[in-house]
Parts: sequence; C-alpha cells; structure tokens
Amino acid sequence: MINKELIEMIQSRIEALYGIRLGIDANEYLITENELAALLPAHQHTAIPKELFLVNPEPQDETVEVALFLDDTLKKNLSTHNPLERLTNDNISDFCLLIEGISHFVYYLHKANLEFEITQLELELQAEIDKFLLLALLTTGSGLPNNHLLDLLFENYCLQNDLSEENAERYETANSLAKKYCYTLSSYIKKNRYDTLFEELRYFYPLSQEDKIRHILY
Repeated sequence: MINKELIEMIQSRIEALYGIRLGIDANEYLITENELAALLPAHQHTAIPKELFLVNPEPQDETVEVALFLDDTLKKNLSTHNPLERLTNDNISDFCLLIEGISHFVYYLHKANLEFEITQLELELQAEIDKFLLLALLTTGSGLPNNHLLDLLFENYCLQNDLSEENAERYETANSLAKKYCYTLSSYIKKNRYDTLFEELRYFYPLSQEDKIRHILY
C-alpha cells in the first residue's frame, strides 16, 4: 500500500511553501472504504471517487472533524510506481489526486484553526495551485517544461460524468482561476525567483475567496 512517508512528504512540502505548521499528520485521518460507506448518506448511490475529503458539518462539540479517503487502487499504484522515483503516465493522475486530498486537509484545518470562513471553491482552487507547485518543483531540472505541466493540469483534463451542474461549474471556475495564477507562479520558477515565489504564496494563502479572486484577476 501507499508509503506513509509519501503522504508526510507532500504535507510537509505544502506547509513549507506557505510557511505554516499544522502539527497534525494526515496519515492519522485516513479512513477505509467501509468507514467511508458508514459516513455517507444511505441514499447516496454515486460512485465513490478515488480521493475524498470529508468534514462533519455538525460535530458533537466545537472540535473540527475531518477524514481523508484514498482508494486502494490509488494507494497500490503509488506504492508500485513511486512518483518520487519517476513521474510517468502510470502515476501522475493518482499522484495529483493524492496532492489534492492533502491540500484540502491542510488548507481546511489551517483556516479552521484561525476560525476563517472556508468555501468549497477555495478548497478546489488551492488544490489546483498546490498540484502545479509540487509537480513543478519536483520536476525542476528534469527537462520537463512548466508549460507542459500547465497544459496537463489546466487543458488536458476531464470531469467526472456524474458531477452535478453546480459542482462541475465550481471545478471549471477553480481550474480557470488556478490556470491564470499558475502562469504567474511559473514565471517565478523559470527565472529562479524563489524568494518572490514564496513571498507571493504566503501573501495569497490566507486571503479570503473574494480577495483571492480579485488578486488573480486584477
């Protein structure tokens, strides 16, 4: 199954990018498919995705309750085809899903600890940005151009067939905003302006959804 060190690495790199420290290990919040089934509404008949971040909207006390589900096929694939050893067509999709789940985990808990409002669009937008950053920094020096990553993440993608119109629209919006923002981030990476990159990321991360959209568009 998936190496716990891989999850720890992704979480630590996301935290390092934004200069934060959760003090909580995502590995401790992983749940099985049986545990997921027990948490989902009995009437839900849609296919279970490979990655799912869950939040209990009505916890018994003021403690934030979250869980992260990763499908067994995803975990087995990333264990067999370790993306840290070599990033290929065999593992890049599942690696992106893993980054997305951990991005949701870190972002939600960080903002919840600060008692900031959190929206689903924010979560999706941040996950798209985090996927680009981790892949770009992982492949720096490999000869893989950032433009290829931008096309891969923001052009050559497809949505699940069973998504509601609302969810599909939210994903499309997040993708469009992230694409525009990541082109800017890509220019910093190409020019080795990492101080500017980190300064930008740490300014952007705690912004509200409205301020993030304004920052990207204007």
